[in-house]
Amino acid sequence: MALPTLKQLYEERDTKRLTVVVEIGGNNLAGVRTLAWAYVFGQVPTCTISTDNPLPATTTHRANVRVFGGFAAQTVVVFTGTGESLSTGSRGSEIECVGRSRALDVPYQRQTIVLQNTTANAGVTSLLASAGIVDRVVNLPAWTIGSVVRQEIEVSTFGEAVNKIAEVDGSQAYEMPSGQIRVELRDPIPSGSVFRQYFSGVLSALTESRPAEVTNANARPRLRDLDFTTLYREVRNRVFVRGASVETTGPTGEKN
Repeated sequence: MALPTLKQLYEERDTKRLTVVVEIGGNNLAGVRTLAWAYVFGQVPTCTISTDNPLPATTTHRANVRVFGGFAAQTVVVFTGTGESLSTGSRGSEIECVGRSRALDVPYQRQTIVLQNTTANAGVTSLLASAGIVDRVVNLPAWTIGSVVRQEIEVSTFGEAVNKIAEVDGSQAYEMPSGQIRVELRDPIPSGSVFRQYFSGVLSALTESRPAEVTNANARPRLRDLDFTTLYREVRNRVFVRGASVETTGPTGEKN
């Protein structure tokens, strides 16, 4: 009998056992109490690990870290990075970790990068390589930087330079749980495509059924509550114009 997949465990089982494994310096970390990791487009992923004392000898600054998460002993990689800081107290230890894209956020003295007759893919690939990023995927639309006049980009981090090129097409560099850095076109947020379906049961008499849009016949309802809020002060149109002259009125009526 085949074991259920992680997708099946999530969608079809109401009760399941959480499995988490932390690997530091090539060895499993025992005594893990809590884990928290976060991913945001255009930012370095972070992971915080709380554990018992004492920390093993392999837990050092810049040690390689991998975190696996899943259900019923079936896990996938959810974070890859290195240890950034260690703190130890009488009640335990805490390890702060950062993703591989941390190399893109290291500040340098303000520098100017010159690009001339360079494709967007080649420019971004060169910048990632200069930052020491080996595991990378760059797939941007074909356009050439500095085809008429050479372009000078003044930046203090490699990530800033990468995003100045990538954002022309609405993208930002982002990191996968495997540690891979990707720069490509992606759906905006909110997206026009569905990442995951959450639903509540449809009750008819004493029979509960699934909405017609849910194709998995064994899926269990996961939607417990739903609220709609409209913040009218946050709804507005925005126009970004380069080289515009904008006149504003100050508190005393002066024109700026």
